[in-house]
Amino acid sequence: DSRIESFARHYASHLVPASEISGGGHIAQDSLRDFHGKRSHYLELVQFFSAELESLIASGGLDSALALLLRQHIPDLVDGGIGGAAFHPTIHIGYGLMQNSAGEFIVSPRDVV
Repeated sequence: DSRIESFARHYASHLVPASEISGGGHIAQDSLRDFHGKRSHYLELVQFFSAELESLIASGGLDSALALLLRQHIPDLVDGGIGGAAFHPTIHIGYGLMQNSAGEFIVSPRDVV
């Protein structure tokens, strides 16, 4: 449908490669909440959650790591309700769980936001 193609072209013109989105700095466990929803720190958030997941995998395997990561962080991530762009990460979490894939669970820096 030409309307869908037109929308896709318009939407794509606003996308920026994730590798170009970095606010700089380092995210620690105690400051994580300050960065929720901040696209300007996308790479730092991916790095934080990737490191968390790697640590949990090393201590208990992928299945238990994914479950523990969800239990630890989902309440804060959905605090205040899920809406709009919040569904995109939720979809990736679902794909990651279905495919038992850490790479899908933590959206890679190659993605576009």
